[in-house]
Amino acid sequence: MHIFTKLKSHFSVLHTGVLLLLLGILGVAFWVRCQGLPNLPEGQFTANDAYLYYWLSEMISENGSLPARDMHRWVPVGRDLEQTLPLYSYITAYTYKLITPFFPDVSLYQVHIFAPVVCFVLGMGILCLYLYRAFGLGVAISVGLLLAFLPSGVERSAAGFSDRDSWCWLLGILA
Repeated sequence: MHIFTKLKSHFSVLHTGVLLLLLGILGVAFWVRCQGLPNLPEGQFTANDAYLYYWLSEMISENGSLPARDMHRWVPVGRDLEQTLPLYSYITAYTYKLITPFFPDVSLYQVHIFAPVVCFVLGMGILCLYLYRAFGLGVAISVGLLLAFLPSGVERSAAGFSDRDSWCWLLGILA
């Protein structure tokens, strides 16, 4: 019985160490993706589509949902907003509504700025935990470090990009 207690404590220390190492990699990945924020003017994004998703999120946070048609585009018929796949805008709008009672100074713009970073780091954490359980520590750390610093991944998931690429990546990891 005594040997099982020692083994259990050894494995819990091992898993705690692995968890701390993976959290460190995730923290560095978050930090790397936020490096461009001081150079980003207030109210600006680094991608064109981010303005559309931000505008849709504004409408959702003000009205609770999107209108059936966007009359600013495709005049006179208008654009069917269900074809734009607005789930990302709903998620950011309701995240904003969820956060504001606890942090009243947070704006919808700030939620949109950090949404790609949070989605990417969350997906990366889930992937690294899966890889650790399935293939071991070496694979999880290798993939985590590659994803944390790969330039094409950093560019599309940096703070301010605010396109839905990181959101789709998170959904792909969860699927």
